[in-house]
Amino acid sequence: MVANDEIREVVENTMQGIIPYINERSWFMDCLYKHSIGSKLPRGKKFDSFRIIERQSLWFESIKKSQWQIINCEFSDRISPLVLSQMQVMFYASIYGYCNLQIDNVLNMIKFLEGDENYTFPNSTNMTKHRIPFDSSGLFSGYEHSHIGLLPNSYLSMYGKPKNIKSIAEGADEFGAINLEEVDRVVQSTAPHNQGRRQTGHWLITKEVEGQLYYLGVFPHSFKGYDDSWIYRKLQEGVQLWKN
Repeated sequence: MVANDEIREVVENTMQGIIPYINERSWFMDCLYKHSIGSKLPRGKKFDSFRIIERQSLWFESIKKSQWQIINCEFSDRISPLVLSQMQVMFYASIYGYCNLQIDNVLNMIKFLEGDENYTFPNSTNMTKHRIPFDSSGLFSGYEHSHIGLLPNSYLSMYGKPKNIKSIAEGADEFGAINLEEVDRVVQSTAPHNQGRRQTGHWLITKEVEGQLYYLGVFPHSFKGYDDSWIYRKLQEGVQLWKN
């Protein structure tokens, strides 16, 4: 018979050994992510590869060339220019080695929400929490969000969080065997009180209008500096781009 403390120690050591550390967070990526299309970027050679974002017309022309899959999809008219711009920033940053993000997962999530069977997730779609309503009394009343694992290690990181490790250890039987299906059920739960809501990563924020979903923005969450007020301002910026 194995003690819970021993099981927890083994689980912690195992998770630490298999979770790759990949982080897209940096002052450089933060600056790009918060940048408003058409505004000047800071000085410095590091930003030279992204100067095209300062010219709105050229920026969206580059998006048409590189994001052709999403531009030509049947629901493209419901994808905000802000989403397209954010994907382009991440696309450029990945090319130039500033981050390592699975940006195809944005389009795959949209396909999944649209009922298009031609989506591909690297992990089970059961791991993906989608169309979760925001607090009806908050700033995002009427909006929804879906979780997207853009970082290659996002799902493993979710399981490696201390509270999830505790749940895994507590779910083991007296011989130390772990019921992985039960672990999945607990971690994937969308209930606010469960550890599953503690996953870090990105949100795709959507809003349903007359029975159709509109895709408004992709935002990192559970990270200092990306509070609700900032996200809401960016969403409004995206609406203005749509109108232009």
